[in-house]
Amino acid sequence: MIRPDLAEPDSTTLGEAIIMKRLVLGLLTACAVAGSITTAQQVTPYKIGTFQRQGTRPFVRVVLRDSYVIDLAAAAATTKASSVAAPTDMKDLIQRYDAGVRDLIVAVVKSLGDRLGANRPAYVYDVTAVKTLPPIMYPMTVMNAAVNYFEHAAEGQPAPAPGAVQPGYADAKTVSAPGLWERKPGDKRWNPYIFLKASSAIIADKEAIRIPPGRTMIDWECEMGIVIGRRASHVPANRARDYIFGYTLELDVSDRGGRGDGRHGSDWLIGVARHLRAHGAVHRAEGVRPRPAEAEDHVHA
Repeated sequence: MIRPDLAEPDSTTLGEAIIMKRLVLGLLTACAVAGSITTAQQVTPYKIGTFQRQGTRPFVRVVLRDSYVIDLAAAAATTKASSVAAPTDMKDLIQRYDAGVRDLIVAVVKSLGDRLGANRPAYVYDVTAVKTLPPIMYPMTVMNAAVNYFEHAAEGQPAPAPGAVQPGYADAKTVSAPGLWERKPGDKRWNPYIFLKASSAIIADKEAIRIPPGRTMIDWECEMGIVIGRRASHVPANRARDYIFGYTLELDVSDRGGRGDGRHGSDWLIGVARHLRAHGAVHRAEGVRPRPAEAEDHVHA
């Protein structure tokens, strides 16, 4: 669902994930199709997230200029900008985004115009007046790629001896994993190393990351998250973008302390399967044009 003809995003994201993580999937950033809100040359960006005011239930809301939050349901009811029902949560928004919800958002933003000052409608709030919740509060699957770019693989590693395999590159014994990963001739990368996170690891912005007593080797990483908007299985690499709804930031907190023995190798439940905190923005795929050259330079898998 990426539209390469649209504008570059106004911010970037980084990516990968591990334990002790509290996932604060911050905001979904969406860019309207060129010309829908302003002109064919200028795209008005907006962000979409899940927020909560004190004493109210969570709502899907639109963010403008990183400063103002629009209660989408209240705005739709007040402006009568569209006959499309406002989404009940982010999963509903993703499912119906191309079936009218996107047009609803564009219509609401357009109807607001420049009324973001003292004369703004009652359904517009300062972003500081609401709590930023994970935009997708209960994802079905949180899948993560470990050590998925060369610089990360080289961190903390001693300089290799002359002629030795460089950090991040696979050894000569690495072969394809049938049905999972087919290696192409000349591919020097490791096969992708994937692990899962529990959806219960997701937390809201500014919530505390709880560290168990005695665990002292805690690390954190800023990472890129990819939101898959359609059910997918065995999708060819050249069609992967068709299934991407958008992108987000994650702040991944990991426990590097290990389990005290070498049984069965690394213990990924202890090391990477607890809390994940991701926050910032999920960029709507149609508003993001990835830079292939940068991806090839930095992304392992």
